[in-house]
Amino acid sequence: RSSAAQMVTLCAASGLALLEAGGAGGGAETLPPSEPPAVGVLKQATAAADGDLTVDALNSGPQNRYARLTTDAVKGDQQLVLTTVEAARLNPLKAGDLLLVMQAQGALIDSTDADAYGTVSDLQGAGLFEEVGVRAVVPNPSLGIVTLQLDGSCGELRNSYSMAGKSQVVRVPQYGTLTVQSGGAIRAQKWNGTTGGVLALRAQKIVVES
Repeated sequence: RSSAAQMVTLCAASGLALLEAGGAGGGAETLPPSEPPAVGVLKQATAAADGDLTVDALNSGPQNRYARLTTDAVKGDQQLVLTTVEAARLNPLKAGDLLLVMQAQGALIDSTDADAYGTVSDLQGAGLFEEVGVRAVVPNPSLGIVTLQLDGSCGELRNSYSMAGKSQVVRVPQYGTLTVQSGGAIRAQKWNGTTGGVLALRAQKIVVES
């Protein structure tokens, strides 16, 4: 059986791509266009920039690349700053690429020896995420940093992200047609305490063969 789906990326604080499920049928089905989003679509993100991908039993595995956020990012910023070492984990990275920024930890909990122990008192950004487009990649070898200038078509960062909260930057591949053959699977890199644990991709059409 083959089915298809279309990813629609919005400029939203919870901005992971929305996945519209396709129906069953004898072949790949192209879904009708989605309703226009209430907020702008990322202009710098390049649809199908990574071409088509076929996943089978031999090349199953992570499709994302992950890097630690090495400088706190503040709501309203239009850039992300990484060390040269961390930025290299996203390479090749260029204008038009799509990134997911997310914070995994950082919540405050009640630590008193009482019934309320473990109750979250303040999330402090834990669980926040958004998608951003790359406008330019600006290395500064003398400082050992790389500045990722962000697409401003949707405005600036909608959230703050902290290093202490184990924030990470994930390159989101943008496929034309993503085909997952029988026996194939797409998996996230395992969470290693600093990065991983999330799978994010964008595709104009997804075909699952069984």
